[in-house]
Amino acid sequence: MKRHLRLGVLAAIAVTLGWGIGRGQAAEVVRLVALPAIAQTTTVTIEMGDYYFNPANPTLVAGSYTIVAVNMGEKRHNLIIDGNGVYKQSREVGSGGRDSFTIDLAPGTYRIYCDIGDHLERGMLGTLTVTAPAPAPAAAAPAPAEPPPAEAAPAGPPADAPPADAPSAEAPPSDQPLVSPLPGEAGSEGEHTHG
Repeated sequence: MKRHLRLGVLAAIAVTLGWGIGRGQAAEVVRLVALPAIAQTTTVTIEMGDYYFNPANPTLVAGSYTIVAVNMGEKRHNLIIDGNGVYKQSREVGSGGRDSFTIDLAPGTYRIYCDIGDHLERGMLGTLTVTAPAPAPAAAAPAPAEPPPAEAAPAGPPADAPPADAPSAEAPPSDQPLVSPLPGEAGSEGEHTHG
């Protein structure tokens, strides 16, 4: 969901910045959108049962995580992640309860365990393995800007043009009247009749 929101925001920025940009500058907008992703936190849920974790030995990619510890057992439990200079611990959680914390994990191996009473000795432990992220694919080079296609001159008159022998609809010269006078009106050639 967060990824879709982030992509939507980047698309909105690209549209806003690209509005009114000429064709030759479109590649600049593409480069803006291709910037590295904004860091995000991924949520991981670990179930705590009576003397076990599920999953007991998770593997994650290095990054920022919200760890949600959910107690599925009858006894009180906590979740500790310890290793590589990192130590994070949930609160003690009763049956059906949950707690969460945020943690930044670098590649390496971490212990996960519950330190309440004899839970660790009874097998409530595991190993969290964090791997390095896969290298990002190389950004594709922007396509060269293409000139706009040349408009071809029409082969003949437009389809809605009047036939060549039709009278012109152009306005008459300004020294001629727009409407011819009727016979018997002033300015017409011929006899004037009154009556």
